[in-house]
Amino acid sequence: MSYRRMNDVKNTSQEDHAGGRALSVLLVEDETAWRNTAAHVIDGLNWFCYAVGDIERAETAAMAETYDIVILDRLLADNQDGLSLIARLHQREMTPMVLVVSQMASTQDRVKGLDLGADDYLAKPFDQNELRARLVALARRAGHMTPYATIERDGDLEARQTARTLSWRGEVQRVPEQMFDLIWLFMSNRGEVLSHERLWSEVWTEYARIEPQRNTIEVAVGRAKRTLEGLIGHTPIRSVRGQGYVWVTQN
Repeated sequence: MSYRRMNDVKNTSQEDHAGGRALSVLLVEDETAWRNTAAHVIDGLNWFCYAVGDIERAETAAMAETYDIVILDRLLADNQDGLSLIARLHQREMTPMVLVVSQMASTQDRVKGLDLGADDYLAKPFDQNELRARLVALARRAGHMTPYATIERDGDLEARQTARTLSWRGEVQRVPEQMFDLIWLFMSNRGEVLSHERLWSEVWTEYARIEPQRNTIEVAVGRAKRTLEGLIGHTPIRSVRGQGYVWVTQN
């Protein structure tokens, strides 16, 4: 089964949603549910995706077209270990970035995959946001993308760094610079508790050398929460007693 964004195949100048050109991904996965999940993430990046379920078809696809990234399962049909594809690609002097995504996730399994040429290793089950982040990181390492993402997404909420806007289901709202920087920091670190010290040093950069002003931070966070509530009906920013704040990923 394959997924093709036909307008992207030849248009290498097209920009993706993370600041670079649209990339090509070869997805080697024989389980429908995982294949659909990975394809959804790739589609969200506006990248081209071609999916196959076995080593032979993967090798054939790689010879027919150049891929920037290969997402590779290990437990394939007929007891195939997806890692064997890496050696086949290297024999043909093909060097795409390889992300192994597998239920075989012990330390020994991960070390073996990396030793045999994988560039990253992600255990199943995985969070879609983590898969997306790992793909973007691989693209950056390979030099395919700009050093920093210019768009962040969480569910239907989108933040555009250049325009400093938030959008939600077609509604676009421009927000003040400092508030946008605060929301951007939360969105780009979803699920991570951010301390007052970190918020102060990364948002109030001109005052980074003085002690964090908790009242200033709390007021700013409160304003950001109200802005988000007005736009999407609730706020993903939650207080963590004694630690700081966390952005709770949207479902």
